[in-house]
Amino acid sequence: MNEYEAYKLIDGVKTLAEHEAIILHYRRTGQLDREHAIQVYREFSAKNPGYIAAVQAQTAVRHDGIDVSMASDDVIVGNLNQQIMYYGGKNLLEGLCNGK
Repeated sequence: MNEYEAYKLIDGVKTLAEHEAIILHYRRTGQLDREHAIQVYREFSAKNPGYIAAVQAQTAVRHDGIDVSMASDDVIVGNLNQQIMYYGGKNLLEGLCNGK
């Protein structure tokens, strides 16, 4: 593993850990730091254009898109969970394509 691959791996683990921490805190307490959660959601989206393309396609089909800042706490947490699933699936597919 080269330095770039190691950085990507560490960055991915940090991202998933941050998402999980927000989700678990919300599930345990019912409280959400909306500004932080929205910032995390938007940073992930900016780093993963494939995720945004998938969300936009889904929104076009269902006609239900709203800006994340206008969403309920439940929807924000659901979107963070969706990002976790996207990231895990993306990594699994990339591993399969690369023979890992």
